[in-house]
Amino acid sequence: MKKIVVSCLLLATAALLSCSVREEAGAKADTSCEGVMCTEQFVTLSVTVVDSKSAPIALDRIKVTRLSDGRELTAGDNSEWETARQQGMYRLADDGDEDAVPRFEETKLRFEGFINGNLVATGDYVVTYDCCHISLVSGEQELVIDGAPR
Repeated sequence: MKKIVVSCLLLATAALLSCSVREEAGAKADTSCEGVMCTEQFVTLSVTVVDSKSAPIALDRIKVTRLSDGRELTAGDNSEWETARQQGMYRLADDGDEDAVPRFEETKLRFEGFINGNLVATGDYVVTYDCCHISLVSGEQELVIDGAPR
């Protein structure tokens, strides 16, 4: 019986010590990133463009725009462009866009894909940036295009 009482007291103490102060309703989350340890992971958000049979669509060009001010965020580095075209997987935004995606705010982006100068794919997205990484809040990560020119 004594062991049960001691065990219960230890569990109750552990439970009390593990409790944290809860945020009051309407209070803002702590947005200071002081002391936050980030991983070495580099996050890239991508959009996959496929046809109705799930075959990748090879776009000629993409454009990513921040909707609030029309700033273009399309990456200028084409080192992986051919791989992206083969897979139909295109960069929307990544951790390198920290200056364009304010921390702890939702930022609206528009993805546009072109073939032969014609707009064939478009999607609107909401992204955010925490202390360390960008993340997708909303938006379809796969765009299905029927009858896209090839």
